[in-house]
Amino acid sequence: MTSKTLLGPDGQPLPRTGPDLSRRKFAALAGTSLLATPFVLRPGSALADLDEEQQRETRDQLQRLFFQGGGLGRVFLAGIIVVLATGALYYRDVSQGATQFDEDRAGTQSILGGIFRPTISERLANAQQIGTIHLFDTFLVCLMTAAVSAAVMRNQMLVTHRLVSWQVGRLRTVNAISGLPALNDLRLLRTIGAIWVTQQTLLAILPPPDYRT
Repeated sequence: MTSKTLLGPDGQPLPRTGPDLSRRKFAALAGTSLLATPFVLRPGSALADLDEEQQRETRDQLQRLFFQGGGLGRVFLAGIIVVLATGALYYRDVSQGATQFDEDRAGTQSILGGIFRPTISERLANAQQIGTIHLFDTFLVCLMTAAVSAAVMRNQMLVTHRLVSWQVGRLRTVNAISGLPALNDLRLLRTIGAIWVTQQTLLAILPPPDYRT
């Protein structure tokens, strides 16, 4: 399989921040994926959701999303792609960063009625895992299970990794992304995380750590 520049439905290249994924690099990633242990999380306590007042407590400056692990060093992320089992595609450009939160916090449910942002383990209390996350070049590719419908994509997405998280907002539907490998090829890439759905949030978790109570 050869790597190509990813093109959006307008025919223009999607923003990116790193070198093209070569055949050799893809083969190495695919090879390690066959031996990778599935990423499993256990939910914590109660669920709460983010509102506008809580969002104002975040940092003013946008912070770039990154993934670090698997011998790849730190990879700054350019975009997030969601692929439903039906083949429907959703995309979000994150090359300019997103509002970042500190997730190294104590639980909030016993503090003033839980008015502060919930921890990741609290969000996971009533969450359902609905897909896996893979790294293709500088893009996160989320592969959803067959039970996931397009209605789930109305939710805001929160990406968390290494005790920080980024509020990236909603992904938009696109007709096609030229250069994106076939679904079966994407499944060969090592799983680097899992995606969950809460009441109003798509929660993309890239380990470490393991968010548990």
